[in-house]
Amino acid sequence: MIGHSGGAEVLPPLLPLLTPNFVERKVAMKFIENSLFEEGRTLKAGSKLIVVTGIGGCGKTQLILKALERHNDWWVIKMIL
Repeated sequence: MIGHSGGAEVLPPLLPLLTPNFVERKVAMKFIENSLFEEGRTLKAGSKLIVVTGIGGCGKTQLILKALERHNDWWVIKMIL
């Protein structure tokens, strides 16, 4: 018999908050959306992993948070590393 001595629930870490002063980056957001969705907002087949790079403080996390918020109905698990 396999036992479990941990807590009753394992919760994922909370995502950072989206800033109220978000500056829309239309080209970057369109690239992310085109990477994930077909025309008509149908999710493309296959795994979904997006890597966003840039210098510290340029808005990478906020961009992804906004994309997650905009398409919230598609995601079961949201994780930012």
